[in-house]
Amino acid sequence: MKVWCSEFGVLKTNAAEADRAAWLADVRATLEERGIPWTHWDYAGPFGLVEGERGKRVEDGKAIEALGLRVIPSAARNPLSDPSSLRSSG
Repeated sequence: MKVWCSEFGVLKTNAAEADRAAWLADVRATLEERGIPWTHWDYAGPFGLVEGERGKRVEDGKAIEALGLRVIPSAARNPLSDPSSLRSSG
């Protein structure tokens, strides 16, 4: 039987930042050690990896790192937002 962890997370208001990151890292590692795919709940809500309103969001670096993810700089996400990030193809 295949198993998938459809969501897990820590409510930000109920845990210290370091405790939240440690728990996320432990759960992720345990799932990955057992070959269980996972998703984190949620993106921008009370369990989220970002805070703030759309267009002004700030990443929660510790939680993102705990999940083994990385933040892509905004210029890399949208090269038009920073013309100096554009490179010649030739």
